[in-house]
Amino acid sequence: MAGMEETGGTDGEQAYRGEDGEVTVRLARVADIAMAGELTTMVNEAYREGYVGILEEPSAYTRLDEAEMRDRISAVPSRKGTRYLILAEVANQLAGCASATTHWFGDPSLGQFGLLATHSGFRRRGVATALISCAEELCRGEGATQMQCEELVADDGAHVSSVFLAWHQRRGYEMEQEHELPAGLRHPGFQYIPLAQPCRFVILRKGLG
Repeated sequence: MAGMEETGGTDGEQAYRGEDGEVTVRLARVADIAMAGELTTMVNEAYREGYVGILEEPSAYTRLDEAEMRDRISAVPSRKGTRYLILAEVANQLAGCASATTHWFGDPSLGQFGLLATHSGFRRRGVATALISCAEELCRGEGATQMQCEELVADDGAHVSSVFLAWHQRRGYEMEQEHELPAGLRHPGFQYIPLAQPCRFVILRKGLG
């Protein structure tokens, strides 16, 4: 968001001031397991909303369940790398989350962010920007020189997924790979729910120099 600036923070937190007030981001703690249900609901609702027009039955899609969310909060090791869950708060209320993974698939120079979700009541307030900035800083601190994210983008340029792609590109992310997916495809990554239209699965990267 234009005008976003880091304003410091305490006890492992980072604070960012956007156009609509301050967003505080921090790594999840074991005590946050109590919020696993709330976080799971927020993430799944955000993904289902984003997949309207992409999946034939977006309401049937589940990004993750509560058990996996508890693992994310506890930073349980993954074959993909060391995963951290980042939480965003506005006025001490949960506003969003994202994951940050260092040593992506064993590559110490590559970090990755995903699981990006913003609570519906806190959108357009700089929450996603603050979460990604924190993820990039975390991975940079662990030696990453590049950051990666992935998006499923509809061929229909009016779909909100094109807005997401353009937003990443404005933040400096560039196309690394692109894979065409036909309408009707049932892919395990989307729980075999058919694609409602042709899409592209894109991998984006940004230098962290």
